[in-house]
Amino acid sequence: MKTRPCPCPECGTILDAATGAFAAEIDHQRITDLKTLAPEATPEAGSLTICIKCTQFLIFDQNLILQPLSHQQYLELPDDLRSVLHRIRRVIHDHPAGEEHA
Repeated sequence: MKTRPCPCPECGTILDAATGAFAAEIDHQRITDLKTLAPEATPEAGSLTICIKCTQFLIFDQNLILQPLSHQQYLELPDDLRSVLHRIRRVIHDHPAGEEHA
């Protein structure tokens, strides 16, 4: 889904789209590539995302501006959600932005 362009607060990459990951997890699908994610998800305040370039964990604020996820916010996430974030981060590292995905 297209979003308002916003720079990653960590690396400055302009991010203008978001994808939902958790529909795939609910369906017990294995996240092995970025195509597994749910493109119809709409971000809202408090939604999590990951920078496609630097893989920083990010959170949308009340104005849908990306903010870094603080260490405290990270620790407050359920274990299964932290696990999903790390699996997605691994997929991004395995398939850097701009590469063709099979």
